[in-house]
Amino acid sequence: MSARHVLQDIEAVDPEYYKNLKWMLENNITDVLDLTFTEESDYFGKKELVELKPGGKDIRSALLLSPLHPALGEGGG
Repeated sequence: MSARHVLQDIEAVDPEYYKNLKWMLENNITDVLDLTFTEESDYFGKKELVELKPGGKDIRSALLLSPLHPALGEGGG
């Protein structure tokens, strides 16, 4: 049996992370965070941008973070 987690559950474990997530949910983060669906690797001083899925470098932050709100919810559940 698993309970649904809500944003407030994070607050007790990591208050700073909670504060930052809450701020992102309450504010327009378009052009604030420059996130893409990529990972930068450093292999012996050679940096390489690896797409985590085809076209990942073109997926911007607003699209990546938009699923957070429904998943975390604002109430109990």
